[in-house]
Amino acid sequence: MDIDYGRIPPQALELEEAVLGAVMLESKAINEIINYFKPDIFYKNSNQKVAESILSLYSQSKKIDILTVTEESLKLKTLDELGGALYITQLTSKIASSGHVLEHIRIVYEKYVKREYIRITSEISNNCYDDSIELDDIKDYVESELSKINEIFDLSDTQHIYEIGIKRLNDYWELAKSESNLLGVPSGYTKLDRLTHGWQEPNLIIIGARPSIGKTFVSLHFALNAAKLNCPTVFFSLEMSKNELFDRIISIDTKTNPSKIKSGDLTESKLKIIESGISKLNNCPLYIDDNASLHVIELKAKCRRLVSKYGIKLIIIDYLQLMKGSRERNGNREQEISSISRGLKLLAKELKIPIIALSQLNRDAENKKPMLSNLRESGALEQDADNVFFIHREIDFNTNLKSLLIEFIIAKQRNGITGSIDLYLGDQTMIELSDTKFNEINNSEF
Repeated sequence: MDIDYGRIPPQALELEEAVLGAVMLESKAINEIINYFKPDIFYKNSNQKVAESILSLYSQSKKIDILTVTEESLKLKTLDELGGALYITQLTSKIASSGHVLEHIRIVYEKYVKREYIRITSEISNNCYDDSIELDDIKDYVESELSKINEIFDLSDTQHIYEIGIKRLNDYWELAKSESNLLGVPSGYTKLDRLTHGWQEPNLIIIGARPSIGKTFVSLHFALNAAKLNCPTVFFSLEMSKNELFDRIISIDTKTNPSKIKSGDLTESKLKIIESGISKLNNCPLYIDDNASLHVIELKAKCRRLVSKYGIKLIIIDYLQLMKGSRERNGNREQEISSISRGLKLLAKELKIPIIALSQLNRDAENKKPMLSNLRESGALEQDADNVFFIHREIDFNTNLKSLLIEFIIAKQRNGITGSIDLYLGDQTMIELSDTKFNEINNSEF
């Protein structure tokens, strides 16, 4: 038996035997616990071998009882290791029914998770003392090991359709009584919200554009609008510092030319306007993080804490390609972007809030309307994203002047239509124009 500094690892041997006995006593019991039923969760080696035989029978759709498990153990050449047929027979004699098998295996699983945490933390400690191991490799190890533990899913995620319907009916009533008629976080733009019904949970939303087109400017408007409508928002900037971002935010909020803020060319009256604007931000639930080397694991940990502490309703990341993710040894950047994309989608689902991730587009989108194929470095972005938007802005390459008109393109919307809206930029503002183009709208019902 393993000992850790004189302590026995977490275990529940009697419950392990009760679970195995219940499955052999009533073979249908395994259907109730199959999401938990893995050989590794059993602490005792003999119980692991019995579980292997049971799973082998289950995969072959064969009856599970004392005789078939004994025969299967013989075929797998594990019968002697677990103590012979007598050990299997004794397991069923310790249980009267399978009535509590789910509760029992949950406890067995909890003990397994604790043992795994002990193993992982011990390995992390050893790796941290080894200067030859890079920090990114340690992070990858942690993410990989934790994901293995989480491969066993709780059946609480599975609900009867009626239970889901009752909960959604309450949502429909609240929406009908709401003045905004939005299911999600408002963008602050009427036509865009009419098309998307707001930034919705648990969606991963990609906003793509070429460099210097206005991704940060547009996303800061979305962040400010949401926060001012009392939707706590966090803005992760991997490219700009907190001070640079604040300069942009206050220039938007007070309609001040950002170049004058940087140069200090501000009159006393304008400084008073800025001072008043800063004072008002005291009640604006907008939070900024400027960690330039953010790993997706760190992002997850921070977001969990922010949601718990501040009730965050919207996450914005500027921008995705600057993040760090996991990749297999000798893997490429596309694999890393895929791991980031998948990680963000899982985080949105876990926290039940929308995540907006800005993304660079490849050179094929230069000065022409972007397409989904222009998403840079990974087709996984298109696959994982619930919504994909593009910012299209004409540039005169002779004068290098950018148009004040932006076409905000809805290239993908999992539960809605595609189309575009026109935005006008001026004096640090961004407003919708009256002319709205849709592929199809006409009060369609989906």
